[in-house]
Amino acid sequence: MTIGTGIDGLVQRAKGALVALAPARKLLLYLVVLGVGVALGYQLPNLGTPAIDLPAELRGEPGRLLRLTAEASGTVEWHVHTPGLDLAALDGRSAMLSAARPGRYDVLAWTARGSRPSAAAYCTVVIGDPGPTPPPVPPAPPVPPVPVPPDDPFYPTLRAAWEQISDPGRTSQRNLLASLYRQAAAETVRDPNLKTIGDLYAVLKRATAGLLPDTALASVRQAIAAELAAKLLTKADAPLDPATRETCAKQFARMALLLGALP
Repeated sequence: MTIGTGIDGLVQRAKGALVALAPARKLLLYLVVLGVGVALGYQLPNLGTPAIDLPAELRGEPGRLLRLTAEASGTVEWHVHTPGLDLAALDGRSAMLSAARPGRYDVLAWTARGSRPSAAAYCTVVIGDPGPTPPPVPPAPPVPPVPVPPDDPFYPTLRAAWEQISDPGRTSQRNLLASLYRQAAAETVRDPNLKTIGDLYAVLKRATAGLLPDTALASVRQAIAAELAAKLLTKADAPLDPATRETCAKQFARMALLLGALP
């Protein structure tokens, strides 16, 4: 007789005996049977515990995009604990992050299996050189908007498009779009692998689709697209020479500035 067979027989006989026992004795017999099973190596089935893990720290520069990916057994939920960090969930286990100011920002994440949540995982996002961790201080007053050059004729059009949007998440979406244009001005236009205007626009289109839903900031994005079409080359096969790269960089930086100034 194998151990497994012996345990099964013992359990069946115990169940039959339980019918005639008082509740207190039933409980006692259950505990005895369970103790015997454990002693003989019988294990209860493992239903599995949801698990999640994040890197302890992630570093980046102000105004640039960062990707944070969790190792998780299911879809991840995200929470930014420290104000000033913008987060957009991507594919269920990753998120894009951006912050305009240097600092340390705490991000929490968790997952679940069925109705069983995991423990929270933590990641500290370090932007720029925040210096030593300061002692707790009262909240600072709101930062005034970035001043806009008074002679920029596009700002009234952009602001009118902005005021058409009622989505409560528009500020976070605006910050992510400004970060994208800021990064495009500083890095993307310098990429030697991009040979034509079409190559550049394709990269920007994919990056925007990864950050924002198609309907997010629709009026603002349409206004920016029209302004850039009037300022930049539009032929897809136009070469991305040094002069064109510089012109694109200036226009992308201008869009980032104007987006940041929206109230």
